[in-house]
Amino acid sequence: MTLATTTGHHDGREESLASVALAAVASRLAEVLLIGFERCDLEGRPLSELQKLDLLASALVVFDGQQAQLERQFRAHTVLSELGAEDRSRAANEPVRLADAAA
Repeated sequence: MTLATTTGHHDGREESLASVALAAVASRLAEVLLIGFERCDLEGRPLSELQKLDLLASALVVFDGQQAQLERQFRAHTVLSELGAEDRSRAANEPVRLADAAA
């Protein structure tokens, strides 16, 4: 599922930005897990396969939460951008009155 399909908007640039952001989060999450596993091994306290799977499952829950948060932020940004565009369009089409400009 992409941000474009969840929001109904299909701007390739915005979808690419969201994909890059999610890929960066996934990469960092994987890096943290690998470093943690290696650190436990180096300290002489290796994790069991079950413990590693439990940590991985927890990380996936966090990643899913991050994706949902990015989608909410994207929808909010889209709505605010559209509202701003409507206000700018309306302002450009309305004549300026001297009484309004002085106030």
